[in-house]
Formats: sequence, C-alpha cells, structure tokens
Amino acid sequence: MRAIPKWFVGGLLALLLILAACSKATPQPTTQAPSEQQAETTQQMEAGSFAEALEKARDAAAAGDVEGAKRYLQAALQMAESETDKALVNEMLDDAEKGKLDEIVEDIDAYLGGQTMTFETLLQEALEAAKAEDKERTLAELNEALEMAETDAQKAMVQELIDDVEKGDFEEVVEDIETYLNQQAAEGGSPEEQKAKQLFVQMGCFTCHGQRMEGNIGPIIAGLPVETIKQAVRNGFPEAEVPMPAFSQEQLSDEDLDILARFISSRTLDYTGIEIPEPVANHLQMAW
Repeated sequence: MRAIPKWFVGGLLALLLILAACSKATPQPTTQAPSEQQAETTQQMEAGSFAEALEKARDAAAAGDVEGAKRYLQAALQMAESETDKALVNEMLDDAEKGKLDEIVEDIDAYLGGQTMTFETLLQEALEAAKAEDKERTLAELNEALEMAETDAQKAMVQELIDDVEKGDFEEVVEDIETYLNQQAAEGGSPEEQKAKQLFVQMGCFTCHGQRMEGNIGPIIAGLPVETIKQAVRNGFPEAEVPMPAFSQEQLSDEDLDILARFISSRTLDYTGIEIPEPVANHLQMAW
C-alpha cells in the first residue's frame, strides 16, 4: 500500500479547520450604553448654541432635574467663548452640585435678559454672596467685576474688596458695595450733575474722600468753596500724610474741573450721611 503524502494530510487538516470555523454561529453584537462623552455630545447637538444650552439648563433646573441641568450646563461650557461666560457656567455648575436650582434659574434668566453684563449688576451679585458669607461665590463675582471694570478707580475698589473677602471681612465688603451702589443709584439731577458724579468716580476721588465725600484717608470735602477745590486739584497736597497728587489739564480739563468742583461744593453734610455739627466740620476743613 502506498503511503499518503504529508502534503495531502496537511491540506486535509487545514480544510477541516476552516469548515469547523465556518460552522460556528456568528455572535450577535451587544448593545452598549452611550458613554458620558457621547451623552455630552448629544446634549450639545440638541442645544445648538450657548444661549440655547442655557435655556435648556434653566428649564431642567426649573423642573427640578439636577442631572439634566448639569448636562446642559456642561454643553454650554463646551460652547462658551469668553472667560466671563465660562466663569458664569462654572458658578452655576457649583450651584447645581449644591442643589441651588432656583439660583441657577435666576442667574440664567438674568444673563439671557442682558442683565449680567454690567459692572453694577456683578457687584450686586457679590453683595448678596457677601451677605451670605459665601466666600467662593463672592470672589467669583468680584473677579468678573474686576475684568469688566473700565477705570483704574473701579479696579482699585474691586481689588480692595477682594482683599477684604480673603481676610474674611464680609461686613466691610457689604458696607463698601452698598455705599457704591447707593451712590450710583442716587436720583438723577441735571446732565451736568450726572457728569460730575461720573468724574468723581473716574478720577478716583472716592478712594480718599469717601463715596459720599464723608472723608476716608482724606478729609470731608462736601461743601468746600469752588475755588478751594480747584486749587487743591491743580496743586495737590504733597505735604499731607497721604499726599494728594496734582491733576494736570491733560488729566482733567478746566471745563470738567469746574463741573466737578461746583458739584462737590453744592453737597451738604446731609449728603455725606454723617452727623457732624457744621462748625466742627468747618474747622476740620480749615485745619486740613
């Protein structure tokens, strides 16, 4: 009998292995739950834009859906373009973690209504947080206000508030913000008076003389004669314990100085909000 060639045996074994593999049933694919990343992408596609994501987050928060609010806020965070918007969304995500859904609804309504994009509104939010002694939220609002501040005086004021928060001095923060906001909300008057109030803040007068001219590291200035004010502004007081700088015409025009000086001179002790007898106040001013 002739021997079977090795090559034939090897080929037959290979064929049998192939047939055995084909005879096995093809496994059915298993259905997998979408990943968190896929879920976030879905939320982003449903939202379409930053504003729409906030709207959906607000609706979810209003319905008490914490997880839904978080997902849409995460989608909004992905689409946020400015640092201010990112900070706003991160703050709302913190509120969601704390279960503060009402605050999320309020903040989103304010944002979509165009109310958050002002320096004063950010200070108002910081004021509420400071009253609650919420350090994290107060700092977040003040840092946003610092970015939005337009003048050196506003920046200096906010930086001082931030320093007070870091020290835990919430009472001082509340007092300073309320004073500033009350001054800004003071009843109108003529366009010239509004201009004078603006100059008083822009030139940084309030940092030394108080928000309402009641005195701080500098003296009470409400009611001083117009010419005395003009002379002090132009010449300064370099010999004072805290020197007052002189302001040139490039820094403050003669016309604006006249408006500012007449406004300061027209204020009374009632305006300052302090109770000092008129003769005492006069002596203090003369001594200075």
